[in-house]
Amino acid sequence: MASRPSQLIWRPQPAWRLACLVCFLVAQTNLPASESQVDYARDIQPILAETCFHCHGPDEEERQAGLRLDTPAGARQDLGGYAALVPGKPDASELVLRVESNDPDVVMPPPASKLALAPEQKRLLRQWIEQGGEYAEHWSFVPPSKAATANIDVLVDHRLAREGLRRSPPAD
Repeated sequence: MASRPSQLIWRPQPAWRLACLVCFLVAQTNLPASESQVDYARDIQPILAETCFHCHGPDEEERQAGLRLDTPAGARQDLGGYAALVPGKPDASELVLRVESNDPDVVMPPPASKLALAPEQKRLLRQWIEQGGEYAEHWSFVPPSKAATANIDVLVDHRLAREGLRRSPPAD
């Protein structure tokens, strides 16, 4: 059986490389500015909903200790000299003190609930409060907006200059 001639093997051309680079750069613009930025809707709300809202959520009949964690006002309310959430101050936030406690009479969620937070979840809660403890609406309630896009013209112009080329004049 004869082998294939080497000219039949597809090799990416410079234009394909540029297109791939542009796609990669555009995709990068959709990433968060900081990978360490904690997002309430993505990172925190699921933790609270799974482990805290049963006793500290919107259901008034099930709410314990008069604490409501599903709203910013509820989480920041004065509970007699302390608050569950003190923005920017995790060590002053009762929420952090309770979830990081080893005392079975203090720790949240309580051992009797059979719920527990993983170390990564505790770290996220602490980091979120350090970053200000901002609440955000669920994505489905936020009106759509145009995403920021990379200026493709700058990338194309840079590549054309590197190749010693110029843009075609505008069409009539």
